[in-house]
Amino acid sequence: MNFKKIILDTLSFILATILGFVSVVLPPYVIPNGIRVTRGSPVDLIIFPIIATASANFALFPTIILMFISGCVLGFIRPHIWWFLGLSTMALFPIADMVEMSVAPTSHNLWPIQFILDAILASPAILGAFMGSRIKNKMRVRSDH
Repeated sequence: MNFKKIILDTLSFILATILGFVSVVLPPYVIPNGIRVTRGSPVDLIIFPIIATASANFALFPTIILMFISGCVLGFIRPHIWWFLGLSTMALFPIADMVEMSVAPTSHNLWPIQFILDAILASPAILGAFMGSRIKNKMRVRSDH
């Protein structure tokens, strides 16, 4: 593996985590009346109030669409690691959960279910990354002929 490929793959991973974060957190803040429940009172002991507020006001359809589009872009950019980039879109959320659990052990009593839901939420991005990689591969085949 050459150095350039490692740098590009690392930057793609960072982009994937940012796109996944934006895809989940942004919709409730952008949709009119999207914030119905606010989180982050001192009693809650929440370290990441932006994530907690977005989770409490989760917008399923816009998030799925944004995750799919993010996956398509990522798969098109780096088709050889499409599955990894699709899964990486949700990487920040389990990390944030683990940090919160280390500070407040009772804050995530159902953490295994939460991790499963994070993996399920990554599925539109994985599907989009697969499709983006196939589009890129088809374009390569056509340009070779």
